[in-house]
Amino acid sequence: MNLKKYRKIIISILLAGVMILGVSLPSMKTSATPADASSSMSVIAVKDGEVIESKNEDVLYDIGNASTLFIWISLMKLKEEGKLELDQNVLNYLPEEFSEKGKIKYDITILNLMNQTAGFQQVYLGRNRLSTEAEKPLKDSLLNTIPKQVYAPDAFVAYSDWGNALAALIVENVSGETYPDYVHKNILDPLGMNHTAVASDYSDCEEVAKQIILKDELVSVFYPGTSAISTANDFSLLLNDLTGQKSKILSKESVDELFTDTLKYRDKEHVRFAHGLHVYHEYADPVYGFQSFKNPDCAEVLISEDRNSYVFCAIDDAGLEKDFYDYPYTVFGERENSADTTYKHTLSETAGTYIKADTVYKGVGRFTSMFDTIKLVKIDDYTLAKTPNTARPFYTQISENAFKDANGSVGFFYISDELDSILQLPDRDVLPYGSLSVTAKLALLVALYLGMIFSFFVLLISFIRFIARLIRKGEKQKRKFRKYQYIQCANSIFHGIIFHYMALAFMMGSASSIAKTAVYINYICSLVAFIYIVFFVRSGLKEDCDTKERATYYVTAIFALTQILFSVFYGLVMFS
Repeated sequence: MNLKKYRKIIISILLAGVMILGVSLPSMKTSATPADASSSMSVIAVKDGEVIESKNEDVLYDIGNASTLFIWISLMKLKEEGKLELDQNVLNYLPEEFSEKGKIKYDITILNLMNQTAGFQQVYLGRNRLSTEAEKPLKDSLLNTIPKQVYAPDAFVAYSDWGNALAALIVENVSGETYPDYVHKNILDPLGMNHTAVASDYSDCEEVAKQIILKDELVSVFYPGTSAISTANDFSLLLNDLTGQKSKILSKESVDELFTDTLKYRDKEHVRFAHGLHVYHEYADPVYGFQSFKNPDCAEVLISEDRNSYVFCAIDDAGLEKDFYDYPYTVFGERENSADTTYKHTLSETAGTYIKADTVYKGVGRFTSMFDTIKLVKIDDYTLAKTPNTARPFYTQISENAFKDANGSVGFFYISDELDSILQLPDRDVLPYGSLSVTAKLALLVALYLGMIFSFFVLLISFIRFIARLIRKGEKQKRKFRKYQYIQCANSIFHGIIFHYMALAFMMGSASSIAKTAVYINYICSLVAFIYIVFFVRSGLKEDCDTKERATYYVTAIFALTQILFSVFYGLVMFS
């Protein structure tokens, strides 16, 4: 059998197999399932010291960002013991490897970590590992995933899971104990919280580990700020301790300091953070804690300003009960909107395209920023809509500089003297972003897909013609440059498949080699596209062929160029 004669058939079959494989990557879970799936909500609500609601209080739930409360309490405990100061450079309390030049660009303090103002962009690649893989020490996980500091300290609020985990590493380095051991010894055990786990695989709590069995699931390597699991009953022990007359885990001075303001919004009036606690303003008075913004994968932990009331709510995907949204308002009351409309600035002045401050601005993951953009259009002076649904109010102005979103959460907008606007949400700033950049990204993404479709049909038609020639035993047309076109068309299709693999791996936070390998393959695909363009200019234009054939060479060259621009613009090549 002449393999050379049938090589196009073999290549076509292999290419089809790669395409099928590209769309069949199995999905993986990223969070634990509550032990009692029939219970859709767990709650303990305390108003003025009295329990007004208690429901499914012994069901285990992931508590999401509320996990950071253990980090901040641990830091306050170490401060109380005189082992660290919150306004000192974090490098004073970290392993020496973090002091190496270039690891952390700007000097930041522990308070910067608490206030989410350290300037880090978000981390996707490497943020998770398979539960079946051996867990690395927290120090190694952080050293392997150091994000770029895209802002100077205190410039913007950009929520960072990596920054939260870095704060937990400070706890480890200063105390000489692992983070889970320190939290159990100084918080969980003294309070009798026997159904709470803070390790990524829940191995630090026997009661949790025997109920939640992780198998081939993704778990976070930044676990201190995201992955704690608890029950309403257990967490209420901590909340009762922090709001009671005498704490078992902190001195009265440290508890009072924990609830002391550390960052305000740009109006210098409304409080935004208190030593890592978020401050929310949709209630009658400021409320401290962690609000899930109607996210069913996280718990809401909210404490009143006078510390006489609190709410713990957790809900799973089985059902979004209306009461879940109402309990905080029942306990804390609802903010009254201002009746005055004589504002210096109106919300309509902020219409435009925005991007989350914690997006990935630099590096190979910056293609993910396209998912963090929102376009706001004016409905009237006090209302903005979010495209594409331009008829439904998304942000509504409720006072001089405050606005409420469609879910009821309150943020504050800021307009500088230069008329630059910033939308400030409790956990992040949302910054203006050029609509031209968004359009360019979308255009290049569309071009990538069009190039894949065009290339697929070029190869398909070539394959059909090849089969027809075999059947008819016709003479093969000799086109020297055609083989380069076929190589580039295969490259275009393969590049698109690899990009999808990489995008999925980034969004899943994969720690496997697939994402990194995809990045390097992307370099090669871009290089092949560049070589095709060079050969097209040198040989393709001189090919002795009809106009239709040469037109396909031209179109292939155009898509090769857009492939290169796509890689550069999306940060997928080394020199970008």
